[in-house]
Amino acid sequence: MPQDIEFFIPFPSRISPEVNRARPRHVAWMQDHGLLPTTEAVAYQKAIDTAVVVGRFHPQAVGDELNLAMDQMAFFRYYDDHFDGTLGQDPQKTEHEARRVIEVLHEPGRADRSVPMVAAFADMWSRSAEGMPSAWRERAARDWEHFLSGFAVEAACRQGRKVLDIPVYLELRRLTIGVRPVVNLAERISRYEVPPRMFAGGNLVQMRDLAEDVVTLVNDVQSVEKEAGKGDFLFNSVLLLEHSHHLSRPEAISAVRDMVNDRMRTFLHLEEGLPRLCDGLALTAQEQEAVAGYVTDGLRTVIRGNYDWGNSTRRYRSPSAPAL
Repeated sequence: MPQDIEFFIPFPSRISPEVNRARPRHVAWMQDHGLLPTTEAVAYQKAIDTAVVVGRFHPQAVGDELNLAMDQMAFFRYYDDHFDGTLGQDPQKTEHEARRVIEVLHEPGRADRSVPMVAAFADMWSRSAEGMPSAWRERAARDWEHFLSGFAVEAACRQGRKVLDIPVYLELRRLTIGVRPVVNLAERISRYEVPPRMFAGGNLVQMRDLAEDVVTLVNDVQSVEKEAGKGDFLFNSVLLLEHSHHLSRPEAISAVRDMVNDRMRTFLHLEEGLPRLCDGLALTAQEQEAVAGYVTDGLRTVIRGNYDWGNSTRRYRSPSAPAL
C-alpha cells in the first residue's frame, strides 16, 4: 500500500489536545453551511476524519482558533471535491465557480451567499482576517485567489489532455495544494505576523515552496491508487512518471520518494541559515519569534501533519468521494 511508504520527515508528530472536542462541531458547521447535503456525505466526512489533520496542522490551536482552522479545512475539502468529475474538466465553468468565491475577497457585499461554498468561505474568511494587519490580509487574499483560480488551470489541462513535466506540474500544484492559506492561518491563530520583507525572497520563501512540493509529492504517493482508480494521471506525479518515463509503479514511487527526501534536506539546510538572515535584515526579537513560529507551527507541522494523516485516512482507500 502506498500509505506505508516511508519518507525522510524528521519532525515530531504533534496534535491539538482539543481535536475530540472540536470534531462534532466541525461536521455540524459543514452541515449548517450546506457542505454536507446528504447522509452519505456526512458519513464520508466522519470516516475520513479531516479534524485529525487540522489538529496536526495546528497543534497549538485550541478553542475558537481550532474551530476556525477546522472550518478552513472544511472549505478546502469541499472546494477540492467540488471539481471532481466533469466540472473539473471545464475551465470556463471552473473559473466561474472560482470567481463567485473570489468576490468575497474584493467585493463581499456583492457575493452571492445563497451559494453554500460562497457563504461558508465568507464566514471563514471574515473570522480569519479579523484583527490582522493589512499586509497579512493582502498576502492571505492573494494566496486564496491563486488557490481558487488554480483549479481552472487544472481544468484546462484536463480538457486539452495536457501532460506536464514534473517541474511545471509542481509549480501548478503549489497554487492548488493549499499550503499557503494553512500557514497564513498559523499566524492568525497565534496572533503574530511575519515581517513582509521576509516574503521578498530568500530562505523563508524557498522553504515554503519546498513545503508545498513535499506535501504534494507525499500526497501523490499516498493517493496514487485512488487517482489511478479515477483514470486521471495528469495531476499525480507518480502516474505522470509512469506515463511519461515508462516507469513501473514501484520505480515511480521510489523516484518521488527521492524528490521528497532531497527537498527535506534542502529545507533543513535553509532553516539553519534563517537566524543569520534575520540578523542581516535587522529583525527585532519579536519579529524573529514570528519567523520561528511560522516555521515551527506552520511549515513543519503542515509537512508532518500531511504525512501522518495521509498514512491513516480512509480518503485514499476508495476510488472516489460521494457526490456532493
